[in-house]
Amino acid sequence: MADNSILLFGGSATNILSQNAYSASEGRTLGHVPGIASSQLENKALKQASLLAAGLAQFIADNQAENIADTLTVQNIADYLKDAIESLQIEVPDATTTVKGIMCLATALQAQNWINGLYAITPATLYSAFQGANQSLVANNGFQKFPGGLIECWGYTDVTAEGGGTTTTTVNFSPAFPSACFNVQLTHVQTDGAYRASRTPYLHGNPSKSSFKIGIDSDGGPSGPFRVYWRAIGN
Repeated sequence: MADNSILLFGGSATNILSQNAYSASEGRTLGHVPGIASSQLENKALKQASLLAAGLAQFIADNQAENIADTLTVQNIADYLKDAIESLQIEVPDATTTVKGIMCLATALQAQNWINGLYAITPATLYSAFQGANQSLVANNGFQKFPGGLIECWGYTDVTAEGGGTTTTTVNFSPAFPSACFNVQLTHVQTDGAYRASRTPYLHGNPSKSSFKIGIDSDGGPSGPFRVYWRAIGN
């Protein structure tokens, strides 16, 4: 441990203003002005300034190898203070829900993975989190993945009514739902002007994780093709 020669002034002084008197003193706020100086005011000001200087100097001396004296330069003091702080080797822990600490910012890819709790998400990376492998914004077969596992898929396909019975068309989800498809909604677009209820496409059977079937019944009228837009949700 190094020596510290920066000392407290007036540590035992009795000829000194009280804290209340010092706080209210006009001489404290105005500083030195022509006239008779107050030794009590001066002692109080020097004591307070030297108290902080001595305490800081002692901290520096306790935590690095160079002696601290008033013969040093300002740069010496700055360098030794830096050395003293670095010598403490303070380790800041990783932040958790109960501990304050360091948390890194997530990259776009890390945000898209939705599994790492050690990275913070900014508004920009939150926007990116829904993109990449979690999104395909195409009309004929797109999807969007959401935090928590919900997936929405959409697209369209053309179906044709053949013969006099029921024709089915299989639509594959891309990607397939990992667990289950909850619901599929169909929207039939009539373009030939000859609408017939018997040729309205419908969901044929229950959807699976990977696909569903569109059924259409033929009554001998126009066979299509008829465009069907679909939307599915699952997880």
